[in-house]
Amino acid sequence: MEDVREIVSKNLIKIRKQNGLTQQDLAKKINFSDNAISRWEKGEVLPSLETLQMLSLIYKVQLNWFIEEHPDEESSELTKRRTNLYIAISSAIVLAVWVFALIIFLVIAEQTGKYYAITFMWTIPATAFCLRFALKRFFKNKLYLPTASLCLWLTIICIYVQWYRHDFWPVFLFGVPIQLILILTDAIRKIKTENTPIKTKTKK
Repeated sequence: MEDVREIVSKNLIKIRKQNGLTQQDLAKKINFSDNAISRWEKGEVLPSLETLQMLSLIYKVQLNWFIEEHPDEESSELTKRRTNLYIAISSAIVLAVWVFALIIFLVIAEQTGKYYAITFMWTIPATAFCLRFALKRFFKNKLYLPTASLCLWLTIICIYVQWYRHDFWPVFLFGVPIQLILILTDAIRKIKTENTPIKTKTKK
């Protein structure tokens, strides 16, 4: 049985890495020096109860999580199960999108006697949205900008191809301000994530 200091230091390292934070990132969020965090993780000093409470809010875990042992096998198995669940959900959604497109294709063919293969074109941006859902979970929204941009421009391309005979090229100009909004939103989100400290209540 490890002593509390060793357990706490290992748990601090584990949960910080699981959340994709460096010691410098965490230091900015909680207004401590990275040297203090390094000492906690080396087991040289135990963080105060108030600090552990602050960390529990950031990491969204119970306070007692930091003083309990968490075998790597259990953690890995839980992560594997969650990953498999999201892969299954994403795959099911993608399959549903393609099945729905096939049904629309067959209905149109039955009603008009013509086959519009362009129906399947719309499954491409729909699939991109599904993949964005999965990647958001796996990478904790770090791929927000590239995945959102991909979904935007695939949708615009599909709109243009669908109505290209009507000189619909201005739709690409419409996508430019949306892209700028996505870039600005991503920049603001990163600044808030990195620089906003978690406030805790102090006793008067």
